[in-house]
Amino acid sequence: IITDNGGTLAGAFPGDHVGAEDLKNAYISKLNIIKDCSGNSEYGGGSGTGASLEGCWHESANWYYLNGTTLAGLTQPGMILNNGSLLVFKLEKSACNNPNGDFVRCGWFYVDVNGFKKPNTLGKDIFASSILTNISIPYGARGSYDPSTTCIEGSTETDNHGTGCSAKYLYE
Repeated sequence: IITDNGGTLAGAFPGDHVGAEDLKNAYISKLNIIKDCSGNSEYGGGSGTGASLEGCWHESANWYYLNGTTLAGLTQPGMILNNGSLLVFKLEKSACNNPNGDFVRCGWFYVDVNGFKKPNTLGKDIFASSILTNISIPYGARGSYDPSTTCIEGSTETDNHGTGCSAKYLYE
């Protein structure tokens, strides 16, 4: 996708939040999918209702932070891969200049590696990655979502979302 856009994602998907539909479609062109879900007009730029309501992501209260807190459904665009994995995308800034840790990013994506099978929990089977201008890096890397406070199995602390587990498991 980066190569297709002259070596950078900056400016490749205009419209900030509403460019997420185009971002998702760029990934679809490179992956084998079985279902495509359009984002809503406000947080995706699509004409649909979003990944959760269209069946490409977990509905409200059916997925969780690592500390056990339930999460809301997502209105961003998403897809189901042919292996059953779920992906959902958010474009924050089409200029790829949204601060996060010690870098700036374009947006992010979540992946549930085993689809709708449980536990549907960040840090267990759901992982997140930041999309930068020329690379994707897992949450918990380079100053974002510190794994020592956001990836503690069994902790019910408020900050223990499971977000930092994405990098922690790759580094271990």
